[in-house]
Amino acid sequence: MENEVITILVVEPDLLVRKGLISILNLSEDLQVVGEASNAREALDFIRKNEVHVVVTELWNKDEKNSLVASIGKEFPGKTKIVVLTASQEAKHLFDAMRLGAQGYLLKSLDPHIWVEVIRSVVNENESLASPVACDILRQFAEQLGRESNDKTNSLSLREKEILHLVAVGNTNQEVAVQLNISPNTVKNHIKRISDKVQVANRAQLLAFAIRHGFTIKR
Repeated sequence: MENEVITILVVEPDLLVRKGLISILNLSEDLQVVGEASNAREALDFIRKNEVHVVVTELWNKDEKNSLVASIGKEFPGKTKIVVLTASQEAKHLFDAMRLGAQGYLLKSLDPHIWVEVIRSVVNENESLASPVACDILRQFAEQLGRESNDKTNSLSLREKEILHLVAVGNTNQEVAVQLNISPNTVKNHIKRISDKVQVANRAQLLAFAIRHGFTIKR
């Protein structure tokens, strides 16, 4: 959804922090905070009644955060993305949320301009994961996938394997499209089918799957 305004719901229990986040995110012309919530229940009620592209959440309670992520993924699959805001660079604090379906995370230590770029990338499904914490999350995903016995790559077509390789080595959807001379939307559709076939919930899990099954090397 390039060039469209991205609608955001901010979920944060602390009122002052919540208002600060809203002020920062609204500085960008293509981002619009359309709502705010202090807990998971309020957030879900708002999403049911409004169009929300991205939920930015920093719920302190781990169980509540994971419950919110899982509920959004189940009730609004593909409609609403989830980005977790955190001060910690320890992967263990993010792994459960990413496993349940969160598409990205924002480190508080980063410049707010980078927050904006991360949100845009998550919405357009062009996110790349390169920081140490991201690499650790991918490693944990890969280890988890390694415990599953079925090789789901057998169900992929040659074209799907080619696209998975290009994604695995760090290309965005736009870059894959240019290399294969197809449209970005076609790439997006391929990635959706690949994710369905190998039973992963988001791009982070797809990257972990690709790493685990050797797609960083061209087949």
